[in-house]
Amino acid sequence: MKKLLNSNFKFTLSALLLGICFTANAQKLPNVQLTSVRAPSSIKMDGKAAEWDYQFQAYNNATNVFYTLSNDDNNLYLTVRATDQSAINKILRGGITFTINTSGKKNDKSGASITYPIFGTDRPRITYKNMPEIIPGNTVSVKRADSFMYANNAMLDAKSKNIITKGIPGVDTIISVYNEDGIKAVEAFDNKMVYTCEFAVSLKHFGLSVDNPTKFAYNFKLNGINIDDIMKNIKITQGPNGEVTAVSVGDKPAGGPPVSGNVSFTVMSGASTGAGPKMDLSTGGGESIKVIGGPAGVQSLTSPTDFWGEYTLAKK
Repeated sequence: MKKLLNSNFKFTLSALLLGICFTANAQKLPNVQLTSVRAPSSIKMDGKAAEWDYQFQAYNNATNVFYTLSNDDNNLYLTVRATDQSAINKILRGGITFTINTSGKKNDKSGASITYPIFGTDRPRITYKNMPEIIPGNTVSVKRADSFMYANNAMLDAKSKNIITKGIPGVDTIISVYNEDGIKAVEAFDNKMVYTCEFAVSLKHFGLSVDNPTKFAYNFKLNGINIDDIMKNIKITQGPNGEVTAVSVGDKPAGGPPVSGNVSFTVMSGASTGAGPKMDLSTGGGESIKVIGGPAGVQSLTSPTDFWGEYTLAKK
């Protein structure tokens, strides 16, 4: 028992220190990247940030993500890392849209953009439920966490097959991730369920060159949930006084749990209070998202969040 308690204490302490480390790192970083960065020669499109030693140029408070924008002679790279579950949920529901305006003007509607990942209603059912705890020095706990990671990444790989483009001449609106257009995107979780997404885009698509680097504007947006997907076939359950007690989407088969993919909002408390209900958004696939504050909480997942920055290509 004492050994078990010591192990649990070590895990709790480790998790606490990890959280403190992420918070401290975020506080030290600027809200928007300030400098040009040359991409390392070892850069890989693998959904990891090992080539950066998991260090980033900025932590943006509007989107709650770490990121680094970099380049080599041929490509522009965007590496994004999300530790916040609400930010990850938002990415997996609406994707990230990365826009480049070579005119340098934020209101220029002729910018070229890339959106990834895109799932629609066929998104992977990622869950944090029963996520294994990694106990320092315990190889079994690491193997369990690795298995959990592999299972979730397999779901991402099975469904992350397309990229949406806009304003890129000669490139279709929807292209495969295996395209030959010089546009790459990949995503993955690590064994702590921290999410990384990477973009690589040929500089030729933007008319940019390291031989003549000019400043351009970029926009990074978390699109959020498409509310239309949630509102299809919505059902509202009311109490005797007309108060909302539950909201559900889809049907339950007779005598069984919700079928995979159905979504339900179950009111936890405060249904008739001015602050709105607290709800647990879950699916038959085991996915779960806590939505606090009812409509206000849902709005935080459906409202896009974004920021603008400026960048100049880095020479050798």
